Amino acid sequence: MKTISNYVRPYVVILGITLTLLFNCQTDKYQKSTVETSQLAMATTEHPMGPVLFPRTEGQTQIDSLYETSFYLEDLGNNDYNIIVYMGLKEQSYYASPNSSHTYKGRFMFDVETNDKIQLFDALSETSILKEDIEPHCNGYGANWIRQNTFYKQPFHLNTSEDFYIMGFIQFTIEPRSTKEVIPFGITNKDGNLKIAITKC
Repeated sequence: MKTISNYVRPYVVILGITLTLLFNCQTDKYQKSTVETSQLAMATTEHPMGPVLFPRTEGQTQIDSLYETSFYLEDLGNNDYNIIVYMGLKEQSYYASPNSSHTYKGRFMFDVETNDKIQLFDALSETSILKEDIEPHCNGYGANWIRQNTFYKQPFHLNTSEDFYIMGFIQFTIEPRSTKEVIPFGITNKDGNLKIAITKC
């Protein structure tokens, strides 16, 4: 004679298998999501073109038909920070690297006001794959054309806990439109809260 446990046992086995498969599926999904999230935060030799890789933050991102640029602050510890500028390119656009010849006036430029509040150290770094082309309008001088999404980092040391506001800007000529783009930004320290944002002028 079959007992109740005999009837229930197959369903318990089926339920166990179902839960195991569901758990494994969710684990795989979580692992894939984790990988994708980490890839979004990386400088992108693997994803050179396409959507923005850093999250957009209101007041810190400027969107254009040919590019998108965002500003971030990275806390390195011990009052050291990085100003991070993200340049995302669209529609086959490109511009000249700051490492291009100084004779090419349209190259990417970064400038920030310095005083006793902050102190820059090390040079502006660039994370991208560079392609050097010789263009006729460069008068024979090579330009490192940036054709991929690129990160720039400028480290600085914070010298004070006082409130302050300093200004800076980036400048570059976006091709093939050949227009000079100037994007001003400001760094504020208010009640110990350090922020960066794009400004109007």
